[in-house]
Amino acid sequence: MASTSELPNWAHEGIAYSIHTSWGEYLTATSVRTTPVLYRGQRDPKWTLQSLWERDLDPIREVLRPGRRPRDTMIPGAFEANRDAFLRHFKEQVQMLTRAGAPVPQTDASWWAFGRHQGLITPLLDWTTNPEVAAFFAMIDWVDWINPFRLSEEEEQRRRQECQYVAIWQLTIQDGLFDEGVFELVDVEHPSSRQQRQSGMFTMLLDDKHTGTVDYLRSRGLTRALHVHLIPSHDCSLSLANLHDRGIHYASLFPDPYGAAMYANFRQFVKPQSLEEYMKGAQRRLRS
Repeated sequence: MASTSELPNWAHEGIAYSIHTSWGEYLTATSVRTTPVLYRGQRDPKWTLQSLWERDLDPIREVLRPGRRPRDTMIPGAFEANRDAFLRHFKEQVQMLTRAGAPVPQTDASWWAFGRHQGLITPLLDWTTNPEVAAFFAMIDWVDWINPFRLSEEEEQRRRQECQYVAIWQLTIQDGLFDEGVFELVDVEHPSSRQQRQSGMFTMLLDDKHTGTVDYLRSRGLTRALHVHLIPSHDCSLSLANLHDRGIHYASLFPDPYGAAMYANFRQFVKPQSLEEYMKGAQRRLRS
């Protein structure tokens, strides 16, 4: 665990960090777990923990006086109605496209989870019980973000300097962590194939006076349940090759045409070299 003096100035206050020097060190640190733990990978360690719905509220918060909530500018019930409208419209369109008698989700929680995997704005925050899957999502996002084929050399280097770590957030499940109707671990009756392959779980924050999970847990004195693992971003390319060898890649995590397309794109991206040759070359370039 890093000492406070070692932490970057953008570190989230009150959160424990581990600054790993390598991918292997992260694997070792997360290999032994004595309590139930969830993981979430994010490309930028400065980002907090927010669902798409919570991010959607940020522009509203920016125009409010400090201490006021989005609900304060809405008529009673408008906050919930605005949030739930995403689900209502999604349900309507899916049911129009679904043939009679075909299975559809039976609970709102399952509808939210189904929608989340289709890109719907939801109050769900994605987690996984597999630390390697969480690392994959953080690293693949970082590699795509600094893609040298889309950026100038100057912009690529600027981004590398700006984001020198990827972050894997760890949430330890403990007594009293969840509060029904406020902060919940979502129970999905029939997890989708994507959710199963990704060992996926969801949390849902329904408290509008907090900007996200970190803010909410801090208000309850529960930040001890959070821990952040930082992995050097220059390790991402080699680490993704290692994850591929371990069976963690787009095709395995998204067992559908989307996953097949993304896997093919990733392989095509490194043509004519093999994936292994490309990753070795990328690592050599980063060291030079």
